[in-house]
Amino acid sequence: MVVDRTGPFVSLQTPHRTESGWEITGSVSDEAPATLDVDGRPAALSRDGNFHVTLPSRAHTAYLHAADAAGNETRQEVTLGDGESRASGWKVGALPTDTKVAVADAGSIKLLRQPPDVVSSHYVALNLEVVAPAGIARLSVAGEPILGLPDRPRLSFSQLVELHNGKNDLDIVLTDKDGREVRRMVSVERRNPDQLLAAERLQLAYYELSPAGTDAAETALAHRFNSIFEYQLSETTRFSVLERNRLDALMLERELSVSKLADPRYAVKLDTMKIADLLLLGQVRARPDGVAAEARLVQTRTGRIAAAMDVFHEKTDTATLEMLARALAGEMESRFPVVRGKIVALPEGGRRFVMDRGSNAGLRADLPVVVFSEKNFDVTLCGRGWIEAVKPERAAGRLDADSETPLAVGLEVVTR
Repeated sequence: MVVDRTGPFVSLQTPHRTESGWEITGSVSDEAPATLDVDGRPAALSRDGNFHVTLPSRAHTAYLHAADAAGNETRQEVTLGDGESRASGWKVGALPTDTKVAVADAGSIKLLRQPPDVVSSHYVALNLEVVAPAGIARLSVAGEPILGLPDRPRLSFSQLVELHNGKNDLDIVLTDKDGREVRRMVSVERRNPDQLLAAERLQLAYYELSPAGTDAAETALAHRFNSIFEYQLSETTRFSVLERNRLDALMLERELSVSKLADPRYAVKLDTMKIADLLLLGQVRARPDGVAAEARLVQTRTGRIAAAMDVFHEKTDTATLEMLARALAGEMESRFPVVRGKIVALPEGGRRFVMDRGSNAGLRADLPVVVFSEKNFDVTLCGRGWIEAVKPERAAGRLDADSETPLAVGLEVVTR
């Protein structure tokens, strides 16, 4: 077996300045399909790997990042000045066309988990890993500087970013100790949930995230985090959180043990008693390098884990715990995206339907939905159900057995 360990070959022609800005033309070639980012933004490649981009006319350093399907990378910086242009310290004008220039490794910005394209929450959590071989001098996320940077070339962390309505372009800027910059842009759109969705929010049962061990310090840390996290959950727009004292009363009334909630198989009892749609379980773990909070959302209808997520940081002060609690709540919301579509087919009549949205819109199997009709701003609920199977542009679903309103093509479907 031959393993590809070679990054794409990047060739540049001499950049030149026009009225529109700096014109950069070149090509990317590799045995495997390749992609190219210029200053953190995707650049279109032709079928032959050729590209042409226009950058601002000011004097600056442009950063090119090419990667192939095997994960190999090639990085190149091009200095665009008032006099001459240089690529990685070499004068571009002195190089013939299609000459491979030297590559300077300024560093990299990696998303450890891709955030959703569309969210309904006010925040999104970015899980990042940044690497600067020369050392990290400065780092900012969405214009906010990251303070207290460690004196080492690699850093992994979670950062919560506030969103405004509409499209948000979140710029991540890494500067190494040699003054070189690496940029990456992440785009997230925020949409307000529909009024119907607000009334049909998922019922979430949450007791607490338990300490991972029995150490007194870890137990105290878990208690601090839970007191903050409980408030952040109450602020979410996707869930209706069952208060802890209310959950205690319901469990006591039905002579059920709270300790058994740690077993996901036990969660189905909450569904049969109509207590909750989701059960939140997890742990708070003290680590030598900070703190991690791990959470699992268990679907009470099936007893299966619907989503698992974690956040982590090197600090354990109150401000950091508040940020991590908001980040974890935001991660939970992002796993249940707001997707709205219409019924386009009734393959077997009865309670099954096909809607005109699929995995490309963020749908996945087991997501709960509501079916409704809307006319002249009058919304009528037809029933609740769930998604059974998804394809890129279509999804098949089923209504609950207690839904009595007959289905029809054209009815609206929205995730709960």
